[in-house]
Amino acid sequence: MRKSGNVLELEGVASRTESNLREISMRLAKGDFVSILCPQSKNIAMEIFNLFSFLDKPKKGRVLLDGEDLTQLKEKEIERRRLSKIGLVLPKMIPTLTVIDNVMLLMREAGVPKVEAEERARLLIESVGLTNKSKMLPSALSALELHKLAIARSLANSPKILIANEPTFTLKPDVEDEVINDLRKSSHEGKAVILITTKPEVAKKADKQMKLQNGTIVPM
Repeated sequence: MRKSGNVLELEGVASRTESNLREISMRLAKGDFVSILCPQSKNIAMEIFNLFSFLDKPKKGRVLLDGEDLTQLKEKEIERRRLSKIGLVLPKMIPTLTVIDNVMLLMREAGVPKVEAEERARLLIESVGLTNKSKMLPSALSALELHKLAIARSLANSPKILIANEPTFTLKPDVEDEVINDLRKSSHEGKAVILITTKPEVAKKADKQMKLQNGTIVPM
């Protein structure tokens, strides 16, 4: 394992699909808040999300998480690393579980005792302003509340990195900042945060702004 000050590094990564994502290289350190502006295509945004979170194995290149090359690991080992070190910010919830149970789920999968998981879930729900919604089903939440819940859930296992795909996609401009501020708060607490978006006005709110251009990622 190579030691590095970066929590996530992509080196010459190319997608296995026909989308022409090629030679993507990027480094993220603790506390970084970086946006990646994509073309007006949710498919491309999701592909980038999958590459950065290693949900899709790249055609070539390396993905280093805490200095460890994920391309050299078996799938079960990759899943363990992802569960403990990467928080995936996606608003899709399990509809039959309450708000608090959705947040607890990843902790329970990681072996956290129920009492401890429930207490941490309550604190995370409180941190995004959803305390009075904890016993509700996701269907009872507004679009903004679902996005906030997604952030709370992504923090369940105290990850080093948050990767958010279109975290404001369904939101009106007047409430987008609430989600951006929750993500920024996580970066101030030392997590590396990646915000993937098709909205230029949202991308500009990150501390460092990148964009997809000619199959690679470059500064805006």
